Amino acid sequence: MDRFSLLGFSGGGVFALAGAAALPTHVDRVVVVGCPAPFTGPEFLDGMAVQNQEIWMLGRAGYEVLAEALAPIAADPSALAEQLLESLPTADVAVFADPAARTDFSSALIEGLCQGVGGTARDLALIAAPWGFDLSQVTQPVDIWHGDADRNVPVNHGVRLSEALPRARAHVWSGRGHYEVYASTSFEQVFGSLNTI
Repeated sequence: MDRFSLLGFSGGGVFALAGAAALPTHVDRVVVVGCPAPFTGPEFLDGMAVQNQEIWMLGRAGYEVLAEALAPIAADPSALAEQLLESLPTADVAVFADPAARTDFSSALIEGLCQGVGGTARDLALIAAPWGFDLSQVTQPVDIWHGDADRNVPVNHGVRLSEALPRARAHVWSGRGHYEVYASTSFEQVFGSLNTI
């Protein structure tokens, strides 16, 4: 493929931005949803749920430390999916009232952990570390979607990204959380921005 666009959700947004920085003549545009900003200090954790703060701090300590800490909770992916779905912040509860959204979430989590926690731990450790590129290198148009009630990756991350990316356009979902993209109408909005000429 000579020309393409990239879409990344949550930590996947970081990899989409990295791809755009690395392949400026191939990537047309980028869309990120609930994407973290670079870890520059304690403000990275502002507004974040405590368990997420702990995971990011473990990620800062390195891959091995994080993998060891995550291994017990990721041993049963099906149970972990149910546990996460039952402990959602209020802003995300409505999204997963839809059985199809619950199934999609559970399937993605189970698939992601089917070969163990190593891949997840490596991704998180990479995202928590310096990224190896500057956001100013992403010169393509970037649409940023973020819920202002997101406790996994608070909306201040989206604001920081929009300020650092040269051609960013921010979209904020009022009263919505981290998993809003699982709602069909919101996914249509996100996908529509990916196809904007």
